[in-house]
Amino acid sequence: MTTAAPFAFLQARPVPRAPARPEPPRFYACSALALTLLLAAAVLLFAATTRWAQSTLETGVFLLAAAWTLYLARSRALPAARPVLVPLALAAAWPFLQLWSGSAVYPYATRAAAVSWSALFFLFFLCLQIFSYPRLRHGFLQALLLFGFLLTLVSLVQFFVAPGKLFFLFDTNVPTSMGPFVNRDHHAAFVELLLPIGLLNALRERRRLWFHATVVGTLYASVIAGASRAGAILVSCEILAIILLAGARRVLSGNGFRRATLLLTVCALAYSAVVGWKVLINRFDDPDPFRYRREMAL
Repeated sequence: MTTAAPFAFLQARPVPRAPARPEPPRFYACSALALTLLLAAAVLLFAATTRWAQSTLETGVFLLAAAWTLYLARSRALPAARPVLVPLALAAAWPFLQLWSGSAVYPYATRAAAVSWSALFFLFFLCLQIFSYPRLRHGFLQALLLFGFLLTLVSLVQFFVAPGKLFFLFDTNVPTSMGPFVNRDHHAAFVELLLPIGLLNALRERRRLWFHATVVGTLYASVIAGASRAGAILVSCEILAIILLAGARRVLSGNGFRRATLLLTVCALAYSAVVGWKVLINRFDDPDPFRYRREMAL
């Protein structure tokens, strides 16, 4: 023992491991699944004009919020909070204040807005709690992207095979309907939410670069096919901004970054060429692009 003591520094020492991230509790995982299915159903029912369709999302959110209230009370855990909850809470409280003070011009619409804003507040609050675990957050984003990609594929087929119909069944008399969205701008807004997830996947995962580039190209092409002018500008800016930010932060090495950028650009342009740019270009040539918006504003 005494002789070996001076040479103790030569002995192999165990390399300290990084602390493992805690696994999310089962209640968190079940809540994440329920929330994912609830949001997917809300998107699929987006075109429904009846009140029950919107009430489906609101009722589901309120039930999940009630379950979380019981869970937090039982476990005596402190809920995750962020400063942004304050303005959201004020927005949700405002219609109730109008009803209480009697200043609502149209009480029925104010009551509906009170329910909707309350549901949105609780939805944001639930996301803060459930997705505090990175594993659940990552899984939710990937599930949302896959759902949007499959929905976009169906929407493109519907757009060319059965124009003016929703899911090949319901007539809308609007030839630019895409999937559950009657308005092309609504479809473009949906894609704008999904596109950054697909772009980051493509820039981070080299092994599945082709698949992620295909997802990004398909999402981008669906906006071009729908001929939303603002949507086409915004998704193009999104691609440019995320690529520039990824390059500045060196998300990929030089060759990998150039390869990913080239493939993303080629897929976006090639898939857009397949669906066609003509309708979108003609809309930009419209001498009075604010015709219908002006009438609605008046």
